[in-house]
Amino acid sequence: FTKLVLLIVIIVATSVPEEDMLQMNSRYGHSSYWCSSDPLPIEVSILLSFVIPITKPGPKERLRLWKELVPSPVVESILKTNKGKGIDWSLLANKYELAGASIKKCVIKAVAQAGIRGDFVTIQDLLTAC
Repeated sequence: FTKLVLLIVIIVATSVPEEDMLQMNSRYGHSSYWCSSDPLPIEVSILLSFVIPITKPGPKERLRLWKELVPSPVVESILKTNKGKGIDWSLLANKYELAGASIKKCVIKAVAQAGIRGDFVTIQDLLTAC
């Protein structure tokens, strides 16, 4: 029986110096996977077999992300302070070109701001948190 062991190394390329990326690629060879939101240096990209671009979400995807990632207690809090006007999700989706993790960070910051004040989360908290 032959065991195939695949070592997967995931590196966020923007936080690793180029020479370290080259050294790690030579060490792990084709069993390395590189993730980057920025274009890779040519010296690195020619060593790769596949490049899968990961693009930022567009307005429609961001709209869906905002609706899905803001927890219902936060939504209820905003509705209480927004005088029944509802939440303009499209304003958030169009104004801020954020992906999922960044949206979560905005929500956490907004909740923290409201907590410091000892008040409900407002739409303004979300706007200033981003």
